[in-house]
Amino acid sequence: MGSILVKLECLTNLHVGDGEVNYNIVDNEVERDPVTHYPTINSSGVKGALRSYFKGNDNEVKWFGSDSAANNNHAQGKLRFLSANMAAIPVRTKAGNNPYELVYTEVMKKQCEKLCNAFGIAGRNDSFDSYYNALIGDNARLYEENADVMEYNLMEDNPLPVIARNHLNNGTSTNLWYEEVVPHESIFYFIVNSEDMGALGSFKESINEKVIQFGADASIGYGLCMLQVKGESESIDG
Repeated sequence: MGSILVKLECLTNLHVGDGEVNYNIVDNEVERDPVTHYPTINSSGVKGALRSYFKGNDNEVKWFGSDSAANNNHAQGKLRFLSANMAAIPVRTKAGNNPYELVYTEVMKKQCEKLCNAFGIAGRNDSFDSYYNALIGDNARLYEENADVMEYNLMEDNPLPVIARNHLNNGTSTNLWYEEVVPHESIFYFIVNSEDMGALGSFKESINEKVIQFGADASIGYGLCMLQVKGESESIDG
């Protein structure tokens, strides 16, 4: 059995909806991890986006299984996809020359470390701190949070951007609505696991350094993400 860890870097704003109907000011909120409260992309969303990108690829059925709409014996895919967890997020700052800085929390790092240990994933560095720095970039810093409250206070102190959207009917504005987004430069990661080392190896080679669209609003350029394989459990055949 083998596993790979894939870095997902948002090149544009990302919106993966939570599917909930709410009556808040924000009409469409992003999906969040129920435990950490950080933005997430659930496993079905990860798999669906990747399947859409590789539609028609010779390995599509082998990697993802048969399409539910197709009659091809309902083959089960060889790959298993975990949800994409947040690893770092940009926040506004007045210090230095940059308008933002990339930050992470201990909860983000520990969640990544726990998953990497569970699936035997290692990077090219000796310590996990070094590996995590390589994943998110050396310029990212630990976010200093209030120790007396839940650590997802990061998201309360730095709310996600909310963008006004306009619903048009035959070119006429009929309704203004609001959508929450994960800002570009944010970093996620997800794990892909398989007992078929050949299938995992071919997928690893095909996915690395690809720009793939995740979530909704593809028509306005949301969700474009750069993927990079940043760790693996053992030698995997390509």
